[in-house]
Parts: sequence; C-alpha cells; structure tokens
Amino acid sequence: METKKGLVMRPKRRQFIAILAASVLTSLPQISSAFCSPPVAPPLTSEALAKEFRDEFRQDFEQYFSDAQGYLRCLEEERAEVMVEVRETADRYQRFLNDAQHWEPLN
Repeated sequence: METKKGLVMRPKRRQFIAILAASVLTSLPQISSAFCSPPVAPPLTSEALAKEFRDEFRQDFEQYFSDAQGYLRCLEEERAEVMVEVRETADRYQRFLNDAQHWEPLN
C-alpha cells in the first residue's frame, strides 16, 4: 500500500466492498436467526404410531416443508436487506476515507 502524508491508502472500493460483504455473509446466520424462525422437524416415531396417526404425521410433514420454505424466503429477504445496508455503509466509509486524506494529522 502506498502512503500519502503519513496516511495509509486503502484498497480499491470494489475490493473493500467484496471484503465487507464476505464478512457480513459469514455472519448472516446469526443476524437472520434473530428475525427468521427456523422450522421444527417432526419428531421421530415408531412404525406403529406412524400407521395409527398417518394423517396427523402427513400434516406435520407438510407443515414442516411449508415452514421451511417460509424460513428460507425470510433468510433470503434478510440477506438482501443486509447487502443493501453493506453497500450503503461501504459508500459512507469510502467517503470518510476520501475526506480523511485531506485532514491534518492529529499530532
């Protein structure tokens, strides 16, 4: 990296956004889990109970798959919102870095 008046020049904007996006995406499960509720899989059961309550089990499985689809849609929506925020924040940070190059040193 080059220096200019004692300041370290930052990576190019595109590289910066890629690094920031990668760090956000790796933490996405923690971020999204606060807003999206994962589905609960139907419990394991015996063959005898499955035969006796087949309609109920069928409904449980269908509900699970429906809930799973909703959960995945929710995660995708959260991911999209986070990516917009990341781009906006990266733009703000880039403006900050550009402005900071023109400031007098603190010492």
